Amino acid sequence: MVTAASCKKAWLAAAALVGVAAPSLASAQVAAFDETAYREGLFSRQRNVSVRQRPRPEFSRVPKAVGGFMVSPTLTGELEFNDNIYATNANVVDDTIVRIQPSIVARSNWGRHALNGFARANVAEYLDNDQESATDWIAGATARYDILRGAGVQAGASYEKTTESRTSSGARSDLSGPNRFESARVFVGASQAFARLRLSGQANYRTQRFDDNRDRTTGAVVSQGFRDRDIYVAAGRAEYAVSPDTSVFFTAAANKRDGAGALAAQRDSTGYDVGVGANFDLGGLARGEFSIGYLDQDYDNQFSSVNGLSARGQIEYFPTQLISVTASVERGVEDSPVTDAAGFLSTSALLQVDYELLRNLIITGSASWGDDDYAGIQRQDKRWGAALAANYLLSRTIGLNLRYQHYDQESEGANAGRSYDVNSVVLGLSYRF
Repeated sequence: MVTAASCKKAWLAAAALVGVAAPSLASAQVAAFDETAYREGLFSRQRNVSVRQRPRPEFSRVPKAVGGFMVSPTLTGELEFNDNIYATNANVVDDTIVRIQPSIVARSNWGRHALNGFARANVAEYLDNDQESATDWIAGATARYDILRGAGVQAGASYEKTTESRTSSGARSDLSGPNRFESARVFVGASQAFARLRLSGQANYRTQRFDDNRDRTTGAVVSQGFRDRDIYVAAGRAEYAVSPDTSVFFTAAANKRDGAGALAAQRDSTGYDVGVGANFDLGGLARGEFSIGYLDQDYDNQFSSVNGLSARGQIEYFPTQLISVTASVERGVEDSPVTDAAGFLSTSALLQVDYELLRNLIITGSASWGDDDYAGIQRQDKRWGAALAANYLLSRTIGLNLRYQHYDQESEGANAGRSYDVNSVVLGLSYRF
């Protein structure tokens, strides 16, 4: 017997395989300060080209010219098979997920200055567990004003309504649905390059507000208001060119995090992060940037402060023209999603290999590791993941993507959270207009 539910599932599965989209659209990210915007002269880092950056004119869709802008619309769809949608180690539930992701990017083609905008949506439909289904979206814009060669000002803003992943650190599996929140961000920054010295600075403001959730068993309201906050950050960087391919720099950032509401205000804090590092581009071999320093986040009330080593960086290695190896690391303070701790020290690392098997076929393998050490309670979450993907471009407009992902978390300590593993297979079909 054909039911309305079975018709819905069949239509959604068909939509995922017909209207799905692009493996490589200029990614629409949250509006952010572009540290590379004024890298010229001794600070230029453009001698190397990675596998994913290499031009492929025969498979590249030319953006549409609309006035003074180049516009790239894309429709993306994916069909995912996930064996543990709640990320639990008991009563494991699997499901098939259909995602439809329209997006558009517009970039100015002016000789000087720049104005860019983007919008993207993600409609996720769980075929057997409707309460997990969600529609997320984000939109934003950035502007750059070029004052002189090597000097300019940037500004931008973005707004999003999105869903927190069930695999996020501290996310609870006993809630009736995933946590949903809205976030807005604005920033302004400036950069000035001299002969061997480059100075840059930025200030940004971000706000986030969480919706209340419900207990999956009792239906009782579970407030997420303690996570609402406004975050202010001011940062500066001074960089000195040692040679045409290497520079060293010093960075300093200060932040203030204010909770919105009486409960959230108990987590008010101030912090700083200072560090030193190097930026380099060794022709034909490697390029990258890394820094190491010290951070401290001090909470106003009874919650324990977070301090220790800070680090961030990314290095790309090019053993051949057909292989790119990327290693990245980041260590910083994150706000805690659990009520008995205000923050945790998060460390993450990623190793990725891209191999151009054919001109239009890229094979990617990656491995990731993470450690979240909560302050003031006995809890440490250790994570690792692995993925294997194939990205095949059929033409200028159509692309196929197939990937397998594994994610594992082990939580330890008297206040331990969840331990679980998740496997998923994703099939995508893309269309670039």
